[in-house]
Amino acid sequence: MSDTSADTDAEAGTGQDLDELCRGAERLVRLAGPGLSRLQVTSGGTAVVVEWNGPPTAGRPPAAAGGGGADEGEPHEEEDTRTRVLSPCVGTFYHRPQPDAPPFVTPGDAVTPGQQIGVVEAMKLMTPVAAPTAGLVAELLVPDGEPVEFGQPLIAIEPA
Repeated sequence: MSDTSADTDAEAGTGQDLDELCRGAERLVRLAGPGLSRLQVTSGGTAVVVEWNGPPTAGRPPAAAGGGGADEGEPHEEEDTRTRVLSPCVGTFYHRPQPDAPPFVTPGDAVTPGQQIGVVEAMKLMTPVAAPTAGLVAELLVPDGEPVEFGQPLIAIEPA
């Protein structure tokens, strides 16, 4: 019996380690800025690796960042003012708390800051995803049950 409880404690510790590493990696990514090409954070047997060639996808598409161009006089789409809710870690994104439960939110739903709008599962650890701002759910960017990367946009919210 002690072996089983030790295994369960080890699994719980690994989940906690992964959550702590994801938070630490997120802080380092914010400090490093858009020039980051690789970051690896390791603790014991758990590692989190963040890598990209260009800036990570964030709240606004690159065109919204400004800058002119030859097409300034041509008609173009309006600036996207939606807030993107980003994945807090690598894992599987779920729209529902359980397979038979209704989704946390659907397009058109009003949300408040801190309201749970999804969950990311990583190694049996469920990390809640909360709305950062009040508004209306504009779009679900990732299908239910799909794998996601750290910082990947999950849901778009039209600010209130």
